[in-house]
Amino acid sequence: MGEHLRARHLPAVSVVLTLAAVVVLSLVGSLIANAVPEWLGHGVGHAVVAAPVAVLAVVALRAWPAPKAVAPSRAARRVVIVGLLGVATGQLLEVIGARVDEPNALVVEEASHTAGQIVTMLSMLVLLVGTGVAAVAAARTGAAPKWLVAVGFVLALAVFIFLFVGAPGA
Repeated sequence: MGEHLRARHLPAVSVVLTLAAVVVLSLVGSLIANAVPEWLGHGVGHAVVAAPVAVLAVVALRAWPAPKAVAPSRAARRVVIVGLLGVATGQLLEVIGARVDEPNALVVEEASHTAGQIVTMLSMLVLLVGTGVAAVAAARTGAAPKWLVAVGFVLALAVFIFLFVGAPGA
């Protein structure tokens, strides 16, 4: 029974730990960003998002329990994993293009940065859809506690606001 309970809560725990890692790494990254050239700080900012999201995608792929009975739950899991992998990829592309504002930036760096922005935004939309489907499936089947569905909804809403209103301070 205890093992089943741990497996059932693994997605929520791994998401919370990933968010905590992003916050901690962002704080460390902001300290580093103040001590290095602007373009390097820009790259560090994207790397501190890419690394924990990539780890979360791997954890989701390998350790999150696969839903057995409900097709929407299985689809949601796949869509969420694709969204996470896309966000990590987009952020890595932005790291490659971090020198975009430098006068001697290469065309490939500018293209990489732009592609990274597009991939990140589209992947966040995919993640939003996957989270929504997962919340509906979990609420419908009782597979997740209601608080987890609420947290997922709040996170999805935050992503939506970030996408269409903009990042705070941007």
